[in-house]
Amino acid sequence: MTFSIYHGPPILPWASDSATGLLFFYGPPILPWASDFFTGLRFCHGPPILPWASDFFMGLRFWNRAEKSTSPLDLKFPPLTTHISPRHTSNISSSLPNFVEYEKKRWEIFQRPESMGLYKATSFTKQDFDLTWEFVSEIFPEFQKLLANDKKAMLNNFLIKIWNIEPVLDHVAERVKYEKMNEEEMMNVAFPMYDGSFLEGEEMGKDEIWRTFGVHWNRYFSLLIDPLITLALDKMEMMAVIWILFFDYAYINISQNCSDFCWNMRNVILQELKNYEVEKNFTEEQAQFRFLEILEIPLIVERGEKQFHEEMILCELYKLRMHDDFRAMVKKQRI
Repeated sequence: MTFSIYHGPPILPWASDSATGLLFFYGPPILPWASDFFTGLRFCHGPPILPWASDFFMGLRFWNRAEKSTSPLDLKFPPLTTHISPRHTSNISSSLPNFVEYEKKRWEIFQRPESMGLYKATSFTKQDFDLTWEFVSEIFPEFQKLLANDKKAMLNNFLIKIWNIEPVLDHVAERVKYEKMNEEEMMNVAFPMYDGSFLEGEEMGKDEIWRTFGVHWNRYFSLLIDPLITLALDKMEMMAVIWILFFDYAYINISQNCSDFCWNMRNVILQELKNYEVEKNFTEEQAQFRFLEILEIPLIVERGEKQFHEEMILCELYKLRMHDDFRAMVKKQRI
C-alpha cells in the first residue's frame, strides 16, 4: 500500500514545535499517575483482556486465567461507519486487517497454558519485536528506508507504549468484556508473576508482594485503563491511536531524518482521524470535541512511559529477575 506525506501546516495549529512537543501529547500531565511504569506488567495481570496478548507482562495475566480467553480467530470489531470514503482514511482503515493478523501471530507465539513468572514472560521480548517489525513494514514500506538504528529505536519506543494499552485493544475488539477486579482478585492474579521471579534468598510472601506492588496495580487499572475504556473507542479510532503512538517524533534516540518522517506521518494520521470524526459525528463541534478527547490518550500513555523506569528501579531493588532482552529495551534513554 502507499500513503501520502503531509507537507502543509500542522493539522493542529498549536501542535507544531517538535522541540517543545505537542501540547496535548507533551504538555502537562492530565493524569500524573497514569503510567506506573510496569503498566505492561500490571496489565497482564488484570482481567484477561487480550487473550493473545501475552507479550510478557500482559500475557502473564492471560495465561494465568486462560479459561476466559478467546481465540483471535473469533475477533469481532464494532461495526465501521459505512459512509466513510476510503480515500480520506486509507492508512487507518487499510491497517485493520493487518493488525488482526498481527494479533493472531502473537497469540500463536505467546499463548501458554501454564502460569508464568516475570522472567519467562519477558523472554518473549525479541519475538514480539520481530512480529512488530514485520507488521509495520508491511503497512508502511517507507519504514524500511530508515536507518537501521532508527527502525530499531522506533519499535522499542512503540512496544513499551502498546504493552501499556493492550487491555483497551481487547475491549475495542469485543473479545472479552472488561470487568473490574476487587483487591483480592488482583492479588491472586498478580502473585504468580512475582512468585518464583526473585533471586534466591530475596523471596517475598504473597502479602508482602501485594504490599510492595499492589498500589501500582490499583493505579494502573483505576487511573489509566478505566478512563481509556470510558472513551469507548471504535476500531478506526483505536487504529489511529496505534499509529499516533508509533509515529512519535519527539524521542531523543532517533535521527532528525527519522523525526521528520514521523512528524509527517503523524500529521497524515491526524488528518485521517479528523476526517473520520467529521463524517461520523452529527456536527463539526461534536467531531472536534471527540478529536481532542482522543488526543489526550498519547499524553496519558507518555506519562506512563516516564514512570515506567521508576518501576523498573523498584523491581531491581527487590531483586526480580527479568530477561536481558527486555532489560536492554527499557533501559535505553529515549525521552
